[in-house]
Amino acid sequence: MTDINELFVAIQHAKNTEVRIKFREADIILIDDVQFISGLERTQVEFFNTFNTLYELGKQVVFTSDRPPDETHQKVDKLRYLFESGFIAGIQSPDEALRIAITKASAEQLGVVLPDDVINYIADNLGVNIFQLKGALKKLVAYRDFMDADITVASAKKCLKDIVTGSCDAEVLVVTDRIIRETACYYKQAPEDIIGPGRTGDVVYARRVAMYLIHKLTTLSYNDIGQIFDRRDTSTVITTVRMVDKKIQEDHMFSKVIRDIKSNIFISS
Repeated sequence: MTDINELFVAIQHAKNTEVRIKFREADIILIDDVQFISGLERTQVEFFNTFNTLYELGKQVVFTSDRPPDETHQKVDKLRYLFESGFIAGIQSPDEALRIAITKASAEQLGVVLPDDVINYIADNLGVNIFQLKGALKKLVAYRDFMDADITVASAKKCLKDIVTGSCDAEVLVVTDRIIRETACYYKQAPEDIIGPGRTGDVVYARRVAMYLIHKLTTLSYNDIGQIFDRRDTSTVITTVRMVDKKIQEDHMFSKVIRDIKSNIFISS
């Protein structure tokens, strides 16, 4: 399995041939986050060429994306056709029964049997994000062993309060507010506009920087960050963070802007 970033890096460093050779050695190719090539014409062309090589070799290829092919705004028509010509399967968020089953199975993998009410609590609050779920279960096991006590809903709430979706301590909220205010000040925008639904150029630019800095300077999850900014979805936040990261690497002046805003945040603390 690989993600689309490997192709980005290969193209930037003229190592396209190395990537194709690597793909030829595999029987099944799974490429994650393929939606991120939207708007990147050079990457799309190379991606199409790589896929043709795989197709000619009889490889099985699976793409994953957070949106259907007709919403990825591909500039290369034949690439859109490539995506739409295969078998498309939608994956929905797990319902309550499936979240409970995933939570229970993950706990059993760690060798711990949890009461049903604890399983339900975890499934209701963490069951959609499998990585966060497994981290929470490991923390519960460590807590149980350290306290030498059975895990109850009360102890689970206490142990997991810092990672349950939507929860964060007062210090994180203060830092987040400071980041939004300092970013808004730098771009001469109102803080309420940055976190709102507005889509004018300057507001969007400031919002992206604020999202990026909150991700870098706090422990908030992508989902929590999205909730702050008019309930934007997780994929939007992830895309924004990657976009800003890329621009920092490529644009020296923009990198300096980020450093200046960071300095203002720390000075005001």
